[in-house]
Amino acid sequence: MKYSPFWKRTFDLILSILLLIVLSPLLIAVAVILLFTSDAPVLFTQMRVGKGKRPFCIYKFRTMKAGAPEAPSRTVPEEYVSRFGAFLRRTGMDELPQLLNIIRGDMSLIGPRPLILDETEMHERREALGVYRVAPGLTGLAQVHCEDITSLSEKAEYDARYVDHITFFGDIRILFATVGKMIAHKGIREHLT
Repeated sequence: MKYSPFWKRTFDLILSILLLIVLSPLLIAVAVILLFTSDAPVLFTQMRVGKGKRPFCIYKFRTMKAGAPEAPSRTVPEEYVSRFGAFLRRTGMDELPQLLNIIRGDMSLIGPRPLILDETEMHERREALGVYRVAPGLTGLAQVHCEDITSLSEKAEYDARYVDHITFFGDIRILFATVGKMIAHKGIREHLT
């Protein structure tokens, strides 16, 4: 059976709904901790670029204190990150509310990570390589190979390699590699640091 966009979307929906159900106690616990330890809303929302370069609103658990600048994570000084937020980032749990984005159709489980609107250089690289043909992902090929990536060009090439060779078993491999990183507390890097 060909891994068409229909089957990829079906896989995304089924697995995202199951994950939301299974992880609901953890998600509630994280939300409660953030509610009592943060002076800002539990969820952080931000405009990102999706399939076809269409903007959408992404959901994340808040990891930064109120008043932190809205910029790519790599450019925000560490003093803006809360202690619990640092733990959420290290484990990748701050990304779990994006299961809602997947159910809404903004994202996929696997794909290139969505960038913020003003990351112009990376948008140009991705557009030239045809990366915006697919929905962005909760995790992707570049994220599981983040230790090997040394430049924006290389990251864009990993994103393009994924887009050009999407398979069901490739998605499963990326998913298991991501879970392994979360368990090892290595986190999932969105950007180069």
